[in-house]
Amino acid sequence: MLRESLVVPMHIHFTVFLIFSFAISLAPTEALFAQSKKREMTIKIEVNDRTYIGKPLVWDGENMQLLRRDGRMTFLPVKSHEDYKVLSSDFSVMSRKLMVAKLKKEFGKRYTVSTTSSFLVVHPHGEYHKWAKPFEDLNNRFSAFFSSRGHKLEKPRFPMVAVVLNTRSEFDRMLKGYYQANPNMLGYYSPRSNRIITYDQTKNDEDSIFDTNTVIHEATHQTAFNRGVHNRFGDYSSWLVEGLACLFEAKGIHNSYIHTQRKDRINSSRLLAIQYEIKQGKAKGTLEKIIRDDDLFRSDDQLAYAYAWGLTFYLSETKPREYLRYLTNDAKRKDFTAYGAGERLELFAKAFGSDFDNLESRMFNFLMKQKVTLPKGYTLK
Repeated sequence: MLRESLVVPMHIHFTVFLIFSFAISLAPTEALFAQSKKREMTIKIEVNDRTYIGKPLVWDGENMQLLRRDGRMTFLPVKSHEDYKVLSSDFSVMSRKLMVAKLKKEFGKRYTVSTTSSFLVVHPHGEYHKWAKPFEDLNNRFSAFFSSRGHKLEKPRFPMVAVVLNTRSEFDRMLKGYYQANPNMLGYYSPRSNRIITYDQTKNDEDSIFDTNTVIHEATHQTAFNRGVHNRFGDYSSWLVEGLACLFEAKGIHNSYIHTQRKDRINSSRLLAIQYEIKQGKAKGTLEKIIRDDDLFRSDDQLAYAYAWGLTFYLSETKPREYLRYLTNDAKRKDFTAYGAGERLELFAKAFGSDFDNLESRMFNFLMKQKVTLPKGYTLK
């Protein structure tokens, strides 16, 4: 366990995955809704006096997952073909102009909606360069990280929406219904809404919204799910998703144009945490567990996040080609299918070998050799 008095305090990052179960058994007559990405259609569904328009993703004869024209996904009760109407044999994304208008209506006059090449950012009144530009900058640096390693990313199909609320109380009210109040929750990304939600944590006009790792972390999730690094419509391994987001918290990753050395790519707080866990003997034997399932993120999230970063950093630094190939194969998994322990272990072993104990030992040796810079006042014991 990490002792707060011994380590850099780390805020908890939450990625909210609100998609319903991926393991859906499809009836033959409904199989067209488990369609490939190449086949598109637009339908209309009316539920409780509300109209929903979008592309059906999957339908089990009782419930349907609908991809709406603004990129949100909605889970709706659809029990027969009479519950929907086909509007078109293709599917088109809502125009940016209409999405901006809808966001302005949703959030009102207390907010500005700024546009970038890839983002629509809802934010407190103020300058574009403070509130919106950092999101686009991260997107560009995300691209640079992968392109410099020979990995081409997809273009986002939908404008990515980031919401920066004025106050913590507004954030808590928006979160209500999903989670109990948690002062450590500073922001989240939901693949279901495809939005980042956070609030203004800056102290003055000179501060950046990205001065907090939380926003970098969640923006990395959003970018990865929208640019083909992860499959937004598939089950996922938490260590892979969270490890990449933790990787991008380091200045040498999210701002590699300026910070170019390996030491800059080290996430100091995560390194400190995993080194502590290794020294205490708690990390040993974790590799197979964290690959097999996501239980560790529920039972010991401090170890889980530290280990996920450590494994991701080790693989990206020492086995970059294998790591990128593994990411690609993981993202290519079939939409809306279960991702069981056997398949997870097999996919990992295919990329990195099946000798987990040996790989973990080499990973630990590598991580223990890295130097961490402790903030003033913190010491390791």
